[in-house]
Amino acid sequence: MKYYLIIGLFFISVSGLQAQTKKEVKKSGITSVKITSSKEVNGSMTEQNESFTRYDKDGNEVEEINYSETGEFKLRIKRVFNKYNDQVEESHYDKDDKLIMQVKTKYNVNNHKQEEAVYDGNGKLLEKTLFTYNANDEKSAEVTMDGNGMLKRKEIFIYDKKGMRIQKTSYDGSGKLLGIKKYEYEY
Repeated sequence: MKYYLIIGLFFISVSGLQAQTKKEVKKSGITSVKITSSKEVNGSMTEQNESFTRYDKDGNEVEEINYSETGEFKLRIKRVFNKYNDQVEESHYDKDDKLIMQVKTKYNVNNHKQEEAVYDGNGKLLEKTLFTYNANDEKSAEVTMDGNGMLKRKEIFIYDKKGMRIQKTSYDGSGKLLGIKKYEYEY
């Protein structure tokens, strides 16, 4: 009984680390978090890996390893950040450490996301999203194209005088309206 209580408290404390903010990770000097779980199987406890996350000195998640339900290695994700702590690259690797997908992000002079491109493991462009901003530095549009430059999706954002988003309108690649999301605020 005492053994199970200690394990339970350990899981509660470790699983809480995953939920820490970047600021808290940096302040606490956390360099990595490993999450494991234990189950009773045929009368004995077995432990297996769930995930592992490594952080840089600024609290950015630079590596993430995910495991299957059986504890087998499933996927490794490596991230690269610029001097402003913006993620500029994310690479996904399979269990054989083969690159399967890569996302590269560019930022504008105001440090807002300007372009996000998704590539397959061979470097072929799969999808590219472009972001535009209005005079108040608010995201006004998000346009996604396939690897051949054909429009897949477009989203338009509208803001009130306080800079709060009040509407998001989505269209498919042919211009057909997919939906409108409205935001109402009480002050």
